[in-house]
Amino acid sequence: MLRTEQRKGINAADNGGKQPSLPTSAMYQLDIVLKRGNNLAIRDRGGTSDPYVKFKIAGKEVFRSKIIHKNLNPVWDERVCLIVDNLQVPLYFKLINHQNIFISNMAPGCC
Repeated sequence: MLRTEQRKGINAADNGGKQPSLPTSAMYQLDIVLKRGNNLAIRDRGGTSDPYVKFKIAGKEVFRSKIIHKNLNPVWDERVCLIVDNLQVPLYFKLINHQNIFISNMAPGCC
């Protein structure tokens, strides 16, 4: 006998202790913890950097950290919880120096 129960968008089956297969359409929770950077490259004329980090999924920015001004060893300690519907789409992140955005006409924030 196979009994299926649906609660809060999760499919669970009582199938004799076997691992259930992933549902074809579901929502997943992605927890990101951004801790710190160490010995970053100097990007400002004053010998420091103004770093922040951008995260993208499927070409769309999903999170941007705060800017840590004049620091080559930034500590963010930031957390974000995202809901994703496809585990096959990669998460991209890029470390960016804030002031370079205003110095160049290029798009330094693109992942």
